[in-house]
Amino acid sequence: MNEELFFEYPLKDEREKYEAETLSGCPENLPSARTKAFILLCAGFIIIPLSDIFPSEKISTIAMFAGVILIVISLLIMRSLLSARRTGVEISAYETYIEITSLDNMNKYPRRTLIVSYSDIVMCDVSNDGKNVMLIYKANVSTEDCVDINGEKAANILNGTFPISVNPYTYEHFFFLYTAPKLFRVRTKGWKTVKKFGTEYEYAAKYLQ
Repeated sequence: MNEELFFEYPLKDEREKYEAETLSGCPENLPSARTKAFILLCAGFIIIPLSDIFPSEKISTIAMFAGVILIVISLLIMRSLLSARRTGVEISAYETYIEITSLDNMNKYPRRTLIVSYSDIVMCDVSNDGKNVMLIYKANVSTEDCVDINGEKAANILNGTFPISVNPYTYEHFFFLYTAPKLFRVRTKGWKTVKKFGTEYEYAAKYLQ
């Protein structure tokens, strides 16, 4: 498709570096860490109520503390995983279609790309703060490309829905708040956007300098 490019972020010659920075920092043992945190959390919530059935008060107290410790450990593991999470969005918006890539170093599919015509976007739901976006589109007429944590391509993952985590006060944030509504159907409360962030010119002057 040879069309005029309306919006691009990041610039194409900067994307390799942008992707490398965004997708780095993911723990090598991410799946096992998630499983460990889940198991510890479940064990803690099982042990605490069961502590009442022990005949000895001392054993009950020990079991209660053990359950609490397991829950605390699981929450610390989850917190460390969340602190290591990095997300990013690559956007190329043309006259009639958009190519958008969602990057998430903690996702099972850290690189997800969608190419879809504006006319085939059923709805784009943007949260009031602009940090969460759900793009709903006609899957049978779009191009999808998902890569898993092993670098292998996967098919039929998106299936008409494309969730995006947006970093606030960035060009990607600006795009979904101000530019996207001019290109395709976006469900958001524009007056709340203006009240919170100002007009698009005020936003650009304040956050994108």
